[in-house]
Amino acid sequence: MKRKTMKKIKRSHLLPALAILAFYSLFMVVSACDSSTSPKTGTLTGRVELVNDTGNPELDPVDFSGVRIAIYELTTLDTTITRINREYPHIGVMIGQETEFDHRDSMPIYKTITASDGSFSQGSVTIGRYNVVISKENWGIRYFHDIPIESGANELNSILNKVNAGTSVKESIILYPKIALSGSIQSNYEFESNKTYLIDDDMIVIGDAVLCEGTRIEINYMKNMIINGSLSADCSSMGTYSLVTSASDSLDEIAQFGGIVVNGNTTLVNCIIENSLGGIKMNGSESTVSNCVIRKSSGGMAFENNERVDISNSIASVIRDAIPSIYTSSGGFYALRCDEVSIDNVVLHSNTAGVKIKDYCDAQVRNSFFVLNNYGVESYASLTTIENNVLEKNGKYDVRVCGGEFDPVIQRNYLLSDKGICIGLDMNFNYYDCTPIIHDNNFRDNEVAMHIIGFNRFDVDASMNYFYTSDAEMIKTLIIDRDDFVYHGHPNMVLDSTGKINYTPFRSFPVLGAGIE
Repeated sequence: MKRKTMKKIKRSHLLPALAILAFYSLFMVVSACDSSTSPKTGTLTGRVELVNDTGNPELDPVDFSGVRIAIYELTTLDTTITRINREYPHIGVMIGQETEFDHRDSMPIYKTITASDGSFSQGSVTIGRYNVVISKENWGIRYFHDIPIESGANELNSILNKVNAGTSVKESIILYPKIALSGSIQSNYEFESNKTYLIDDDMIVIGDAVLCEGTRIEINYMKNMIINGSLSADCSSMGTYSLVTSASDSLDEIAQFGGIVVNGNTTLVNCIIENSLGGIKMNGSESTVSNCVIRKSSGGMAFENNERVDISNSIASVIRDAIPSIYTSSGGFYALRCDEVSIDNVVLHSNTAGVKIKDYCDAQVRNSFFVLNNYGVESYASLTTIENNVLEKNGKYDVRVCGGEFDPVIQRNYLLSDKGICIGLDMNFNYYDCTPIIHDNNFRDNEVAMHIIGFNRFDVDASMNYFYTSDAEMIKTLIIDRDDFVYHGHPNMVLDSTGKINYTPFRSFPVLGAGIE
């Protein structure tokens, strides 16, 4: 009996021990899982200085406290434009966080403020890359793009200096007072680097104006900036963009500023203009635009009565007429009565009209990509050569030409939209009798390749193009001209006096050398 009792006692002690061992093993497994699946984090630190260089002692800061540090996720880049960047890296602008990020589009995921000495520390930031925005009421705002956060400590000043390694640039995080402007400035004016300006009422600069790299100009709703002299951009090899935008906290159309007018010569490099009603109008004798972006506005870049216009490696995106109509009022890039116009290596995306050339211009539109516009290229009564472009998914027509006196040339393009080329403007005597020369183009996936309308009474030479078929009857269905005249109501806008499109002979193979070079 005694032996049996001892066995029972040993077993009774063994069971709790086994249970404790099993629990401990499970705890270790769960702890290991928690540590392996929990995100790794880092801490972002730095120091901000407030510098009053205005000469007004009332703006001297008491200390450096209260500066807001906001950390944002990277903005999502437009997939259409990034595809174009990959396929044709030599055209347009290579977009990234600097060109696309706007803090007004989203909410920060981490935020903190500075202490009295300007220092800040934001812990528990999941490792990754972020945009950092530093601002203070009545002071400027600065963006720092694509900042890497690693495990442990991350000092923002050191990160910025590492980015600038090999250059003489030593990045300090300095905010200056926001400078309010309005009325008339009687002399030349320079918008300085890394400073924020607020144009709170209409402003006129009597002399010349300079946009230094990294400047930010905010313009109030419906207010305008007029420059009677020249406008130029002062940019270094660092390539930081200057920005002109709406002063509103909202990016809705109702918050757009009025516009910019330059009456002297213009040289714009590394400049972004957005959220305006009128865009920018350049009225001098010469205008040069390179590596610029204009977007989300009712008016684009307009050039009027210039002797020479040169536009290269730029983007016009989401320039939409305020009132939709068969007649476009502006364009991403719009030249009116200019002697010579050269537009090369640009991207036109989601505009009412990508490029618009009007009234006695001698223009070249080359090596550019037109996508998702209502009209890709428009030429009104101008000698316009449209060559070596790609035109894709444009809603109305890839190309619209109208107006007599000149013979526009359309050659070596890829036309990939439902509707290719429209010859004529309307059913009235507006810009009629246009006779373009249309050769050596590749027409693909078109419902209508070419359409001549209204009082365009002369036949059009459109031979030696390729339609991705050698079936003459099939090609004929892609052409709308006098042969398609229907009396009742003119549903296809063709009259019995409308001209014919002579599309024969046509090619049996694609045109080599068509599209962007």
